[in-house]
Amino acid sequence: MLQAKKVNTLTRTDYVLVSIFIIAVFSVYIALHSIYRLENPDDACFISIVYNYFTKGIQTEITFGTGTGSGGYGGVLLFGKTYAYIYGSVLDMVGWTKSNAHIISTTFLILASFVWYKIVRIVGFNRRSASFFSLAMLIIEPFFNAANFARPEALCFLIVSCSLLLFLRKKYFLSGCFAILAVEIHPMGMTAILFVLAAFVFHMYKYSLNKREIYRLIISLVIGFISGGIYYYFLHRNNLNLLASTIREGNTGSVKINSPLYEYFFMARYYRHIPELLFFLACIMIYFFKKRFIKNVFISVSLILTLLLSIIIKRSHFMYTIYFYPPLLLLAFWIFQQRNLIKVFTILILLYLIPQYTFVFLENRNFNLDRYIKNVTEIAPKDDIPILGGPNAWFALMDREFYFVDYRKGIESLNLNEFYLIEDNAYREGHYLKAMRYIKDNYSSTQIINLINGENKIVVKKMIKNFKLKRAKAEVGS
Repeated sequence: MLQAKKVNTLTRTDYVLVSIFIIAVFSVYIALHSIYRLENPDDACFISIVYNYFTKGIQTEITFGTGTGSGGYGGVLLFGKTYAYIYGSVLDMVGWTKSNAHIISTTFLILASFVWYKIVRIVGFNRRSASFFSLAMLIIEPFFNAANFARPEALCFLIVSCSLLLFLRKKYFLSGCFAILAVEIHPMGMTAILFVLAAFVFHMYKYSLNKREIYRLIISLVIGFISGGIYYYFLHRNNLNLLASTIREGNTGSVKINSPLYEYFFMARYYRHIPELLFFLACIMIYFFKKRFIKNVFISVSLILTLLLSIIIKRSHFMYTIYFYPPLLLLAFWIFQQRNLIKVFTILILLYLIPQYTFVFLENRNFNLDRYIKNVTEIAPKDDIPILGGPNAWFALMDREFYFVDYRKGIESLNLNEFYLIEDNAYREGHYLKAMRYIKDNYSSTQIINLINGENKIVVKKMIKNFKLKRAKAEVGS
């Protein structure tokens, strides 16, 4: 008992390290707020979905052309109404800005880190490990990404985490409700069911449940699933005919090996996640070859289930890594806890990540999103002709007929005879080559406004389809 008390008490050194970690996390969040990803289509895309649904009742995605899978994705037809209600309610009060949306996501991730502190304590970690685990979640990239995007991952991950914690605390009905709620927010909320399954095995191992207790657990959980299903039904009952085709057609990937973990480890800029991969492979070898998996059933089962799901899921978006990363991080913390090296591991995390975030800050520090939005608002023509531009321009033109210049279904599908094109630095640097080529081959341009503000040059051009221009010239000539 004396040893257990010692292990579960933070020392003065622990408190110093916790303070340093909190300062580091706070500094990174403040420094990179709104500049972590400069040209990020997902921010404007998801906020536009929320805006159009919350203010206009439009359930489909109409600005970025992202709808796939028979129309069930790319809007709130089948998923995401809870996300839209929550983000929309807050943004409608405080303002429809990228900054405010990021603050909402950051808040949800902070709450999720508190939930995981409780989870980690229940599944066998001491107080020191749980404290540093929850802090690490705030700065490690899959979680930091979610906190700095307007996508639903931060909210969905929080609900997934709550479902797991409720199960571990034997609130099986509520756990089932939250699991289905997570699926409604985003299909990747299905990971809640995998974590619940791992927790079920953990309960079987820890409490030696008899048949009666198992039946009671399963019945309570299933009733929770059904209750969550009823909530889902009332939100989406008019579009359920799209469900099967949406799941079938939407589960496709962008790389030959379709796995979120593959995309995270191997497709990142500068291959910066390769050290993490090698580190986790070493941890897995130690964990299984030395038979440490016997000592923590929850880590073993959750790790195996999430790795299997990462192979099954073919829609390999790197943002989904947040759902697969916790078992890997738990594994690493468990190994370092066994060797009493948690503080060393925590320092290594900071030494690994802080230089990366510093590099991002130095690269993006001169960009001012508010100034960019103000400039676009001022120079955009005030007539009713559609406007095409980069994702950040949407925040200035959300009440206009605006389309993302790299419209995912192809600009040709918009069938525009004329439009205004907003050329900014990202456009000129070739971020949207396919769109640039199509516009160059099919439209003629007239430059009408040229604005230079520091390093940001914004040009507005009026684009007229070639056949329409030829017809106008012919009429003049006749």
